[in-house]
Amino acid sequence: MAYRVRSEDVARLRELGKKVAEIAADPIQKEHIQIWKNVNDFHMTKPALLVRDYPVFLMNVGAELTTTIEDEFLKTVEQDLLLKIYEWKHMRLHRVILPEVRCPVCVSDSLFGLEPTAPDADKITEQKQEAVSRSKHFERVLDTEEDLETKIQFPEIIYDEKKTRERLELMQEIFQGILEVKLYGIDYFKFVPWDDMLPWMNIEQGMFDFVMNPEFMHKAVRRYVDVSVFRAREYERLGLITSNNTNTCVGPGGYGYTDTLPGPTRTGIGGRLKDNWGDAADQILTCVDPGRTKEFAFDYEKEWADMFAYIYYGCCERLDNKVPELHTFSNLRKVSMSPFAKLENGMEKIGGNTVISFKPNSNYLTLDTPAWDLLEKELKEACQWAQKYHCHLEIIMKTIITLRGEPQRLWKWCELAEQVINRYYN
Repeated sequence: MAYRVRSEDVARLRELGKKVAEIAADPIQKEHIQIWKNVNDFHMTKPALLVRDYPVFLMNVGAELTTTIEDEFLKTVEQDLLLKIYEWKHMRLHRVILPEVRCPVCVSDSLFGLEPTAPDADKITEQKQEAVSRSKHFERVLDTEEDLETKIQFPEIIYDEKKTRERLELMQEIFQGILEVKLYGIDYFKFVPWDDMLPWMNIEQGMFDFVMNPEFMHKAVRRYVDVSVFRAREYERLGLITSNNTNTCVGPGGYGYTDTLPGPTRTGIGGRLKDNWGDAADQILTCVDPGRTKEFAFDYEKEWADMFAYIYYGCCERLDNKVPELHTFSNLRKVSMSPFAKLENGMEKIGGNTVISFKPNSNYLTLDTPAWDLLEKELKEACQWAQKYHCHLEIIMKTIITLRGEPQRLWKWCELAEQVINRYYN
């Protein structure tokens, strides 16, 4: 080993690794993979179901997610294994657990070179629940064309191959005979120009600029596109692309499994952008009209999308009213339908040529008593409309902010979702 590791930590990781290996050996994993492929390849047999994007501290009852390892790197490995076991036990749905563990590459990335500035950022409470839900005021840091050139910077990406190899060898020694260790680079190709830039402009002032100073806004998004494309190409040049044609969530949606793209490489890295799913979104433009959204977002985002085989579009914004504009993406494969969308309207317009990624309303889980009747109603309607309009559907419960100290609420939703799906799809 490259550095000293406590024997009890090795024993802990091997114990967890054996539990994950046992889960991965269950033949149902292949059934779940096929469900995702059927949805993504447009021959759905039933909607694919998944829960994701919840703060881990909300879920830890009975110390099931409590880590014991002090080493920072090995602690992340421990938590990853704990989450796999926990999710399979309580929120299985169509989750896929593979007989492998990921070793992330060691890379430094300067990103865009700036962050939004909030005057009271240093005063944010240490209480975790408040930290994830607190609103902020952002100061304007992009005000002139010169700012665009000097503050939105081309990134410096440095791959530490030596440190990565040391970690890989360490993990291979720990999990020998239990789980295969795969290198993990970048497989989440997120592109959100205005979600990023409007906080840099002060959101209110920036929204006015779309009308009062459109030339500046066009130059801003042009700069963002150039920097983002450069960054993605740098990761590809360095050999750090990991396939998302596996049990990896694409954008804010479900897994990227498909029979129409190459699978992961043997080592886990060294893939190509054009063999992957990309994603784009601009939630902050949800109330902006379709024409202006196309002008300032879609028309620029297509340059990003064209680097990939398929594109997933959207997150929490409303998109059912922008379907014709979305279909100007030549490789659009999946569209998010958030709780703010009119789902039937979106399904009717999209039909069977694009996957619907439906997001149930997680707020119904946060009431004094969860609104189970409304949660069931939206699941039923999703199934009914999918059948009516011949849609391919995934249902992703996400964006969990609070569960009132009761993670069992989310577990119960999983049971409800499976029951409803099984009524409509045998």
